[in-house]
Amino acid sequence: MSASDTDPLARIGEEIDAVQTLLALVESEQQALLQVVDTDELTQITAKKTEAVRWIGELARLRYESLKRLGYHPDEAGMRDWLSGISESSSRKPWDSLLSVAHKVKTLNQTNGQLIAKLLGQNQAMLSVFGMGTQKLGLYGADGRTQGIRSGYLR
Repeated sequence: MSASDTDPLARIGEEIDAVQTLLALVESEQQALLQVVDTDELTQITAKKTEAVRWIGELARLRYESLKRLGYHPDEAGMRDWLSGISESSSRKPWDSLLSVAHKVKTLNQTNGQLIAKLLGQNQAMLSVFGMGTQKLGLYGADGRTQGIRSGYLR
């Protein structure tokens, strides 16, 4: 068994880097949302965010396994309990740093969710003005003939 198997802080630097990467992606997402919405850019950011979250989850899983091997609960409470038994306060700094960056990510991500909801609402309102609402724009039927929109604007 290696030291990294029993040291919950063995890969904390990697976790901090991964969460900081996620923070940068969430900040980029927010900038894209505040500007003219570039769906291609948002799609790319979402894919990168998904990969970052997957990696963060893997690093957290490894940390939880280390805690479990040491007899602690494999969760944040177990991490706090483990850290409370360490006499060196310098060992707590990386964990506090991780929690700080994670909190920033959570706050920005919530704001981005609100921006997305607002943009979707605005788009829905604009579509409703044109009588399209949430209906599909079925301009051509399966037979290749044009079809009207159910709202009455096109028949």
